Amino acid sequence: MKSPKSNGKYTIEHSFRSALKQSPNIIFDIRSSKIPQAKCIFEIERRFNDFKKVKRVMIIARRNKLLEYSK
Repeated sequence: MKSPKSNGKYTIEHSFRSALKQSPNIIFDIRSSKIPQAKCIFEIERRFNDFKKVKRVMIIARRNKLLEYSK
């Protein structure tokens, strides 16, 4: 489970890279992220399509909304 807190340019990409070393299934908790939610979800979807090793991504968004993507 990754919970990016900062609002840096490569925060999501670095989280993806570190998560892939652990598992092909990744959970992102973006409830406490400083990045705007729409931008964060867009970036996660983009990285999900870029990284071939990722099998499944789940996103816990604000208001406990759950988004799930799989290949």
